[in-house]
Order: sequence, then structure tokens, then C-alpha cells
Amino acid sequence: MITMSLSKMRYDITMPIIDGRVGVEGVTFQQRADSPMVMGDMPALRTGDFGLWDLNLGYWLNGIEAGWDFVTLPLFIKRKSVLQIIWTRSDIKSPKDMNGRRVGSRSYRTSNTIWARGLLAEHYGVDIASLTWAVQTKEHFPQHTPARIEQIDPKASLADMLMAGEIDAMITDISDGALWQR
Repeated sequence: MITMSLSKMRYDITMPIIDGRVGVEGVTFQQRADSPMVMGDMPALRTGDFGLWDLNLGYWLNGIEAGWDFVTLPLFIKRKSVLQIIWTRSDIKSPKDMNGRRVGSRSYRTSNTIWARGLLAEHYGVDIASLTWAVQTKEHFPQHTPARIEQIDPKASLADMLMAGEIDAMITDISDGALWQR
């Protein structure tokens, strides 16, 4: 029997594992107290010493590059469109109007921002290289893109920054409850 740690991935697709309704033969899961979201420097992620974790696209690609010995499961836990989580100032009338603008996000590497960048570039003609990214979390892996990234206060409200004109757009998940509580 193998004991594997499991982060608090409280999504509808993972709850059957967390509450014990579904099991994996030969594996006992032990829930960790940490979040499945990468909000800071986590030594277990730097060394690859973890059990089952919800790693978004932006982290597991770098884990592979760093030489982590792990197996990935192609589970898309949060199945939702990212276009609905791109918020802009009212002077941005079309996606191309985002060219050269400052975009706020919790992190440059989240799956949401990766998908949004790809869709904006591929389908809407946005020059992703012209954007400046105002991000709240520090990058823990080498940056291999020519992106302009500015570190902002991790406690800053992206919504307030958008309303004040400090950023022109933001990409954030609507489930970020603290952002919307006013």
C-alpha cells in the first residue's frame, strides 16, 4: 500500500477522492493542509517532493524542465472559458485595443493567463509581446519568454487597480471571492 499526499483540491471532479467515495487500488490518500494553488515559494514544488497536486500548465512544464520525476494525469479540473475572465477598462472596445497595455494577474504562469494569451494572440490579433504584465506572485522558475513582467503588491486588489486606471485589463478567475467582496 502506498500513502500519497493530496492537496485540498475541493472541486466537483475531485471531491469523490477527497471524501473517500472513489479510491485508487493500492493507494491511501492523506490530505495536506495546503492549497492546490501556488501562491508563493513552496519547497516541495521546487524539489518535486509531493504526492498528488493540481499543477497548472505553467508549473508542470517547468517541473519537467527542472527534471522532476513525476507522472501527470490529464485532468482539466476547472473546465471553463477564459475569455469570460478577461476584464478591461471601458476604453478597450475590442481585444486588439489591448496592444501595448498593462494587464494585471495573480501570476503570469497560471493556466488562465496561458490560455488567455494564446486565444488573444491566435484569434484576436493581440500582440502579446507588447503587453506589460503586473503580477502579484513571484516567479519561482526561470522565465523563458520575452514578456515584460512587473511585480506588484500581492495584497493589491486587481479590481481596484483596474477601476483606478493603474492597469488596463485583468485576467482573474471569477471564483476569487476576496477580489469581488466589496
